[in-house]
Amino acid sequence: MVFLPASLVSSIFGMGFFNTQPKEDGSAQFTVSEKWWWYIAVSIPVTLALFGYMMLHSYYARSRIETVVKGKERRASEGYEDLELQVVNAAKKEK
Repeated sequence: MVFLPASLVSSIFGMGFFNTQPKEDGSAQFTVSEKWWWYIAVSIPVTLALFGYMMLHSYYARSRIETVVKGKERRASEGYEDLELQVVNAAKKEK
């Protein structure tokens, strides 16, 4: 989950922050743009925002599931209580 926002940001920026140029003697000169920090400044907040969203989403989804399950348990137990009363009443009628 962490690498996805950084991948998106790097593809948007096109990673034009690093460059190699040949020198006069034939060797390569590696240069870094003065704006290389933009990549870090954008990708970290995007990653944190996505991570926070996923945490909140999973929390609320889990709580909704627990609410549904508790509701079903409650309805099931109410059904058993009604059934138990019916059985007791039927037993009393037979006596």
